[in-house]
Amino acid sequence: MKRALSSSNLTKDAAKARWRPKVPSRKIPRDLHEHARDVARRLMRTKGFLKSRDERKRVEMRFSHLKTHHGFERMHLRGLSGARDEFYLAAIVQNLKTLANHVWRPPPDAQAACVV
Repeated sequence: MKRALSSSNLTKDAAKARWRPKVPSRKIPRDLHEHARDVARRLMRTKGFLKSRDERKRVEMRFSHLKTHHGFERMHLRGLSGARDEFYLAAIVQNLKTLANHVWRPPPDAQAACVV
């Protein structure tokens, strides 16, 4: 049966030694690469990192759009030049679609007139 120890009689270390005599004090080990993680965490707060993260997100969104809407799952042409040409063609298609949406969009006044 455990009984409560009063802090006036024993210090914390003595109380721990009395209740758990064979168990060493708890130590939280630090990972071998924790210093590198700390450096990465500090870099994540910089303006340059935030800007590059936003740019990477835009590029990844473009690639995901190519994959889902244009069937750009895998390369059909062989070799590096074939892959480069196929990627250029897919990028041209995507740019032309973007341009078409901006050029042939009806003016804002015409959209309001259609609602009435």
